[in-house]
Amino acid sequence: MVEGYLKPKSVEELQKNPPTALKELEDEIMKQQFVLEHLHGQIQQMREGGSAKTAAKEETLWAVQAAITMLKRRLKALNEKRRSDGRGERAAAKPDDGGTTDNPSEDEQTTNFVLLEKQLLAVQTTLREEIAEEKRQIAHLLSVLRELRNRLPEEEQNKMNSSQRQMCDETQKNNSLMSSENDGTSTAEDKQQQNLDGGDSEENAKWEEMCRAEEARRDRLLGELIRYRKICAQLRARLEHDTVLINLLQQQENDDKAPSAAANLLVTRF
Repeated sequence: MVEGYLKPKSVEELQKNPPTALKELEDEIMKQQFVLEHLHGQIQQMREGGSAKTAAKEETLWAVQAAITMLKRRLKALNEKRRSDGRGERAAAKPDDGGTTDNPSEDEQTTNFVLLEKQLLAVQTTLREEIAEEKRQIAHLLSVLRELRNRLPEEEQNKMNSSQRQMCDETQKNNSLMSSENDGTSTAEDKQQQNLDGGDSEENAKWEEMCRAEEARRDRLLGELIRYRKICAQLRARLEHDTVLINLLQQQENDDKAPSAAANLLVTRF
């Protein structure tokens, strides 16, 4: 008989009535991780859309992260209890066995993977915020640059090369490619996470794969951040160049007007 799908519990439900069985804990942790990734995507879309009202979503995100941590602690405690009970039963069955201890490396590796995942998620969130800020600065610089170019004489505008004229279009194309790449990456990781099976031997492989995916995403975000900073530097240089050019043109116009006024003054005195 096929069991019906149970949607993820809310944070309030988890605090009041958390799951107690091992299978229920594992299923709920996976569901809450999907909710966490979905919240990450929503916040990123809101920031890229220029919305500053992300406080409520971020508060929900941290509440879900805290709930996942609580569930993982309960799962770890339940596994430790089962292992301790198993060791007690084996010790009672073999009292003369020379006291061998189980290797806790699996627990340590799982804990390290969890900590590494949290660190990578924090780094990813920070990089996304920095990239969103760089994009906002690029948009602002582009608007200022367009305004300054419109103030230039037509002959000066015609001197601009094609690469400078296409900078805005290339930036917009890069932004669209970056957003589509992030969407494809998250979709592939969701499919990969859905295909991973449970089990003690496969759990470490799953964590390692997730960590490698997060590290690859972090590298891509770092590369995009460096590229956007270079674009910002180029735009600032172009902005300074156009500002100096406009000031020189205005000064030249003032200088051209000054001799005519002086000549009129001399003629009047003469």
